[in-house]
Amino acid sequence: MLRIHCTDEDLSLLSVSETAEPMWEVLASLRRLRRPEDEPCFGRRRTTTLTALDADGVRLMSAVPSHGCRPDFLPPVHPTMSIEDGVGSLLATPIPVLRYG
Repeated sequence: MLRIHCTDEDLSLLSVSETAEPMWEVLASLRRLRRPEDEPCFGRRRTTTLTALDADGVRLMSAVPSHGCRPDFLPPVHPTMSIEDGVGSLLATPIPVLRYG
């Protein structure tokens, strides 16, 4: 287990955003959809959402692993990016970046 010690000074430097970051929310939601271990809590919602996904949603979900590292092109480039700008940035990702590895 990793243990991190924070001093009062460290904590005083911490800030919390006043708004949610849409692209991080999408990324976290897609990861949750791919992880069935919380079935008792999220099972029905997960099944309903997966059933409602269109082809684009299924393709996007395939780019998001359930565990471990996530693709660098998915999180927002700027912390205040709107969902429209985030999707535009995602769509502008060069094909070689998508095919890496």
